[in-house]
Amino acid sequence: MRRLWISTPTRSNTGFCQCNQLAIPRIPRIDIRSQRYTMAAATMACENNNKNNNTMSEITNNTTSARRNTSKHRSTSTDFLEYLTKADRPSTAEYQQQERHLFHNNSNDRSVTSTMSAKKDRAAALSDFYRSLATQDIDSIWPKYSYLYHHQYHKNLTRRNFRQLFLSAIRSRSTQRNLQRLLVLIDDMKERGMQLKCNEYDALMHWIGGRTVPVKKSHHLTEALALFDEMQQQTIQPSLVTYNTLIHIASQVSDIRMAQRLYHDMIAHDIKPDAYTYATLLSSMGKMRDVDGMEQMFEQLQKMQHVANNTIIWNAVLSGYAASDRIDEAKKMFGEMYNSLKQNKRYNNTAKEQQQQQNGAEEEKEKERKAPVADTQSFRIYIEALLSQGEQDTAIQVLEDMTRYDLEPIAAIYNQLFRSFMNEEAVEEDDNGSHRNNDGLILDEEAQTKLNTVKKLQQSMNELNVPPNSETMYTLVSALLDLGDTNLALETFVRLNRNMSNDAAVNKARLTLNTHDTIALLTQRRFELDTTKPNKLEPNQELLERLGKIVK
Repeated sequence: MRRLWISTPTRSNTGFCQCNQLAIPRIPRIDIRSQRYTMAAATMACENNNKNNNTMSEITNNTTSARRNTSKHRSTSTDFLEYLTKADRPSTAEYQQQERHLFHNNSNDRSVTSTMSAKKDRAAALSDFYRSLATQDIDSIWPKYSYLYHHQYHKNLTRRNFRQLFLSAIRSRSTQRNLQRLLVLIDDMKERGMQLKCNEYDALMHWIGGRTVPVKKSHHLTEALALFDEMQQQTIQPSLVTYNTLIHIASQVSDIRMAQRLYHDMIAHDIKPDAYTYATLLSSMGKMRDVDGMEQMFEQLQKMQHVANNTIIWNAVLSGYAASDRIDEAKKMFGEMYNSLKQNKRYNNTAKEQQQQQNGAEEEKEKERKAPVADTQSFRIYIEALLSQGEQDTAIQVLEDMTRYDLEPIAAIYNQLFRSFMNEEAVEEDDNGSHRNNDGLILDEEAQTKLNTVKKLQQSMNELNVPPNSETMYTLVSALLDLGDTNLALETFVRLNRNMSNDAAVNKARLTLNTHDTIALLTQRRFELDTTKPNKLEPNQELLERLGKIVK
């Protein structure tokens, strides 16, 4: 059987794995008196070891990416995983050097390695780990956990502690580094004899199946299926989330046969598909331009009102029409969803009248509304379909309708609008402020109108506080350069980088662990974490080269 740890997937943003339904763990109780004692004892031990050296907390910060070396009883797959994650694991010599600085720098202080000092160090390290665990921030927790492992203190952790650490890992940002941490954590749990649960397997499939990459490959599906086989060998029954995750991965790699096979396997196990299951199958058919098969399945779903009248199902069909260039069918379907949205707001504005006619009013409303209400994703799909047909004005008008019905636009919508203004004939400004193209001819008002439209879209994005991402930087700056406003393009590029750097510095300072922070304060910080926003903006290489030529 092909081993699981044979590749290192990178980033992905979508998926139907419902990992957020996992129960939020309770915070472990810590006796305040024992906490004070252990922290004071750790401080005294560090002062006696070497007055001129760093404290244990500083040594811990210096070993942020520390992990363990391969033991004698590790398997071949674990050894290969160790090789893949070697950047996150300093060598044994480095750890020995750090310990020498901490414990053996002064020959007169060798007595600190006694049993009493070891117990105090273990208590202080565990106390520091529990405090960081309260934040659920993997970047704060991982250095403390690495310190526990390399001193063999992790053996004092319970299954519940590993569960909390696992939840912090799967809720972190979709980065390659966090994926490596998750794989190492799973290896540690198995080494301790802790069997994974079904929802933990589901989350691991979602990560290994290509969550950290923009485009999934066939090997992501292979590795997820290998994990599915391991799950069945452990006599763990798969759940609805398990099949939804695998079907989604199969559809992303355009393996429609495997998706259908998993669907039939789900039915054989008496697991009832939900709206996410059918939406994934419909979306995969739309990507393959199998409009007839998609429409046939959609008609069959009309008999299941609880599934058919679902925004997710309609968005999948709408996306299929857009991918197949069926713009007329897409406009008709979105029109029905848009009418339902207007009708829904009208009902919300007459709430008092609904209370007076509560009996039977909801049933009549559902009968009149055949289509579900359009959401943000519905608008995104429809705007992209309009832009593919060159209807920029109509797409911008649809964006304005979103805010009218209290729907918050997302960065993906603005990115598509900015991209529609790219690839225009490059223009330059003369001394009088007139816009000229490469041939030196003065352009008509059309180019200036497009430039003003891009500026209005940028202003709208700022007013609505839509967080930009790396794609926003590339599309917006490129559109401004193509339309001839070089100064604004450079200012926008600098501003986006500066704002993101400031936000990252503020968040880092806000989540920094202080010695006197209480557990309640650390627990409150978990609500300030937002892993959905980009951690940093990475400029496109093409954009950097283009800006470099302008600056020179």
